[in-house]
Amino acid sequence: MRALINLGADAAASGAPRLAKDDLERGLSYCVEHDLYASELYMLGWRARADLDLGDWSAAAEAALEVLSRKRAAAVTRITTLAVLARVRVRRGDPGVPAALEEAQSLAAPTGELQRIGPAECAGAEAAWLDGDAGLVARITDPVLELALRRRARWTIDELSCWRRRAGIEDDPPADAADPYLLELSGDWARAAEAWERIGCPYQRALALASSEDEHPLQTALAELERLGANPVAERLIVAEKTVDHHVSAILRKLGVRNRGEASAEGVRRGLIAPAPS
Repeated sequence: MRALINLGADAAASGAPRLAKDDLERGLSYCVEHDLYASELYMLGWRARADLDLGDWSAAAEAALEVLSRKRAAAVTRITTLAVLARVRVRRGDPGVPAALEEAQSLAAPTGELQRIGPAECAGAEAAWLDGDAGLVARITDPVLELALRRRARWTIDELSCWRRRAGIEDDPPADAADPYLLELSGDWARAAEAWERIGCPYQRALALASSEDEHPLQTALAELERLGANPVAERLIVAEKTVDHHVSAILRKLGVRNRGEASAEGVRRGLIAPAPS
């Protein structure tokens, strides 16, 4: 049973949600059969994390709320579960994000352990990014990234690096970042999206596609986010200055012009837009 706990939690924390869920389901069955209450709650929290990454946010939220409703849930169990619940809520625009984040971070910080601090602070970085607060992303990620680098925790380093990059913080990409993060950090959004799809992570795939300057992948990303129920994220991408600038740059290149004024004139000349009324 302990082996299944370790295997499931490690897989969920390192980008293998399908494998994690298989191991955790087996472990949960054993725990129920043998009345291992604390282990059951711990594994249920990590199964919620696997469901989060697999795009089943309703199942993730339901499992998280079940764990948090149990009075005997240990602090280490609550940290993982609160981080999952905060991420579901922030992606869907549900209330209660600050309370979940604050409790997760307050429980994690005294442990000094990356495996506790990492999930809480990655959730905080995502929430800050969605709020458009690059300064807060930096303040959240600076200390935990330093800790992750000391521990050589590749997956945590790479996720933090991606949130920083999405917030406009220009770091050198990790030299040996884990695929698919390395692909996204190096600008290869198409292969990053393919890698996320193989892993089974639709939300991360959509964020990778949103790095594109082309219309079709952007539309695919927005459609996927809307399917998942991540409407606040979709809106954030639509209005993001980076996205707007990418669209403008792409149009200028396609028209072979240098600025928006020349683009308007060229559009009129080609019959793409109507001339302004005189």
